[in-house]
Amino acid sequence: MDALKVLPWIKDVTKYHLAKSIGLVDAPKPDRHLKWCAEHCAAEVDELVAYLAKECQMTEHKVDAVLWEWRRTR
Repeated sequence: MDALKVLPWIKDVTKYHLAKSIGLVDAPKPDRHLKWCAEHCAAEVDELVAYLAKECQMTEHKVDAVLWEWRRTR
């Protein structure tokens, strides 16, 4: 994913978004919304998303999107 940072406007967090969008990885983007969720569950973003993905039988990409949308609308 670090190779994506050579592209314009792609930084440490946005590389996750791009990598997910082009199907390179199934991993959460550790943005402020997911960090907030993880903090309130006493977990790291990747731990929380992996746990929820397994429990809900969803991809990490989908869990990321659901948590992001829920937190964005609060």
